[in-house]
Amino acid sequence: VLLKHALYFALGIGYHSLNEVMEKANCRFEQWFKGVMARDLSDSKGQDPSGIQCVVRARAIWCLGEWVDSIKKPELRNPAYSFITVALKDRDMVVRLMAVKALISLVIDFHFKDTAKLYIQRHMAEHCELLLRLTSEVRELEARKLVSNALRSIVEQLKDGIKPVAGMLLKYLPEMWKRCGEHDMQRPILLSILKELTLALKQDATKIHEFIVEVLRYSMDPKRDRYYLTEYAMELWHSLLYTAPSLTVPIVKLFPYWTHQIKNNLEQLETSLPVLEAYILLSNKKFLEMYGKLLSTTICEVFAQVKDFGRELIVQHTEYLAQRFPQQFTAAMEPLVCTILSTLLHACKVEEQKKGNVANDKTLRIFSRLLTRLLVQDFSGVTKLMQKMSNGKGIEVLGMIMGLWLDRLGESWALYKRR
Repeated sequence: VLLKHALYFALGIGYHSLNEVMEKANCRFEQWFKGVMARDLSDSKGQDPSGIQCVVRARAIWCLGEWVDSIKKPELRNPAYSFITVALKDRDMVVRLMAVKALISLVIDFHFKDTAKLYIQRHMAEHCELLLRLTSEVRELEARKLVSNALRSIVEQLKDGIKPVAGMLLKYLPEMWKRCGEHDMQRPILLSILKELTLALKQDATKIHEFIVEVLRYSMDPKRDRYYLTEYAMELWHSLLYTAPSLTVPIVKLFPYWTHQIKNNLEQLETSLPVLEAYILLSNKKFLEMYGKLLSTTICEVFAQVKDFGRELIVQHTEYLAQRFPQQFTAAMEPLVCTILSTLLHACKVEEQKKGNVANDKTLRIFSRLLTRLLVQDFSGVTKLMQKMSNGKGIEVLGMIMGLWLDRLGESWALYKRR
């Protein structure tokens, strides 16, 4: 038994070297797989009363995962999935965990797509059921993470194909989330599973919106900065909004969490802005009235901290908001519009004092572009704000800003729209 264990271990860790040697020696993997390995991986209930053979079965199923590159043909994949099913039912926990590792290797392999339909029809439901059962039996954190990672791999690879077992997964996920307790190391995996399930279910995902909102509140709680969950939570949040037919009250009340995260976690700027875009597309005037000032202040704070590429992204999404609410934007986003006007006015004064052109500043170009849209959409609202800022000299201020704008007319186009 120990000799077989050692041989399987050597074959597993030496795959990259032994594969070529076996081919030269005319020793085909199919023969070994269908012969010796198949016998060692077959169901041994009643044939191994002492339980000693579990050592060989554990190492054999592990070795199967290491030799995944040789299991490309459908006629080999189907038996391999069957062997994993048998191993997942084994009474020995080590054998079951080794089967989980082998399953992950097979599922994330490039050739999995060739047998995805076969897997969905014959093995997916049983594998998911066995994995979910295993999650309730393992106690160690690393073992729970391993099993959860197997579920994530299946969900991510199958996409919409996971629908037949979505109900089963959603039944277990709340319990798995609670079982994490204070240890959050498993939660990023669960967030990824939830994201893929939400996208697969599309509008049917509204049934689990309540649970998703609860998960997002926990992951982005301002009182406890869980930065290691932010990226996964933002992706889940975006998938929630992507599949939502409209903004419900719980989803609307989540928005202050977004403003807190983007101010305190600029590394996730690119992940966070699609969430803002989704809110803009789904929102109504009431949303802008509720959170316009908060959003405006947040954008101003973030804009001051990021560089050119980040500023371009922020203004691009601010333009979406201006397009969505052309008449209400100026009043609702007054702090941001004031920042734009004061920045451009300061640039005009600097240009006059130096009697020459100000250096090509991308911030001025970005602000000029946004101001152009605001003047076209809500001229009266912008001029009123100028009057308020300049003590009744709004037209004079507008003339100065327009002079600067005309000098940079050729630079005002968005970078992503240039040829």
